[in-house]
Amino acid sequence: MHVSLGYGDIILSDQNYLLDRDQKTNTYKLAYAYWGNRLKVNSLAKVISQNQDALLNKYAETFNNKNTFKNKQINLETLLNYRVKAKLNLQLLVAYNNYKAENYRALEGINYRVNHFSLHTQFLTKLSDIAPNLHLEIGLDSYFQSTKKNDYAIGSSKNYSSTTNKLFINTLYKKSNHLYHFKLSPLIHRKLSNDLFIAPAQQNNFTQQVIWVDYLYHQKNKWALQTQLGYANTSWIKNYTVYLGLSANILMSKKQTRNSILASLKLYL
Repeated sequence: MHVSLGYGDIILSDQNYLLDRDQKTNTYKLAYAYWGNRLKVNSLAKVISQNQDALLNKYAETFNNKNTFKNKQINLETLLNYRVKAKLNLQLLVAYNNYKAENYRALEGINYRVNHFSLHTQFLTKLSDIAPNLHLEIGLDSYFQSTKKNDYAIGSSKNYSSTTNKLFINTLYKKSNHLYHFKLSPLIHRKLSNDLFIAPAQQNNFTQQVIWVDYLYHQKNKWALQTQLGYANTSWIKNYTVYLGLSANILMSKKQTRNSILASLKLYL
């Protein structure tokens, strides 16, 4: 249940020979844009559907087994920018995603089913020149996700949902050929549900080393603090901008803590 068609599908596929496969994918997109004096709106709707039929022969016997895989993905996204006044802009992002997939075999019946849903919202306030050459961004970011998986071939199921909320403060100071950047983002990740069922007969190395490890990871609530310092210079190398970055992240969950520091060097045309 943690690969494309589920662990049970691997077992069934190993027992079959692939004779033929036919796949069709349809993609539909609709975009909308409005740019007024104060308000700008950009929206995108996308639907992707895929149908795959495979003809299998079990142990080279006289009968064939038809395998059907279907999935459908819906993405909706809208970005709004509103200029309150010359130095104050507001931005709102709303993004919705839904993914459904199902695997069906003519002999075994429904083998695998997954339904994933997510909603991402972000509100951002942009303040320009709050002091000479100093710009500030303050925002809230919220992400909700829910996933339901059923691997009928081995009799296992999982239901997981969580929220991640983040506050971020971003400052930018630019003068002449120099640019200074600082970002601070505290984050809270909270588990809403995490239910797992595994049939007693399917307790094996895969369930112990993959499924249970994944379950225990999603069982924990997490807190994090992300910071980033950056400096950019446009005069060191002709026609290039050199960016030096240093970021530090602290991730906490109950009595466990993970720290990381990353230094980076980037060149921009």
